[in-house]
Amino acid sequence: ASILKVNTIQDATNSNTAVSVDSNGRVTLPKVPAFHCTKTSSQTASGDDETIVFQQIDFDNGSNFANNTFTVPIAGVYFFSFKWLSINDSNQHDLQICVNGTAVSRSRNASSSSSSHDTITINYLASLSVNDAVTCQIDQNGKKVYGSTSNWTTFMGYLIG
Repeated sequence: ASILKVNTIQDATNSNTAVSVDSNGRVTLPKVPAFHCTKTSSQTASGDDETIVFQQIDFDNGSNFANNTFTVPIAGVYFFSFKWLSINDSNQHDLQICVNGTAVSRSRNASSSSSSHDTITINYLASLSVNDAVTCQIDQNGKKVYGSTSNWTTFMGYLIG
């Protein structure tokens, strides 16, 4: 019986490494669509369902994140996570992950009689089609989401398969 030994698998045109295997058997997929971005300044919604603005893109494999939107480059199952810090007040704030403008996963901090921050994470797993657009939104006019250089509010996603 022969053993197939491979350390690199190229795409059909041999121009991109699709799979790498190192000498310890660790596998990497360098072209998998993935991104992570950070909100570095606070935002108050000027209308309902306002897209959240992320000022810093930490990485963007495949360059699919632009204008605060992840555009699906290849059909498949994707995982998204949106972590947000509510502004320091006693109001309720609603935020959501949206696909093509429709809320698919929502989050709400509780209003209280005292001012406080809440950190909340929304996760979303979905089978998406090419050109689906994924964003995060503030649900209500006048509501706020906190942003700082301390990575309190972030959005990330990647293709699972």
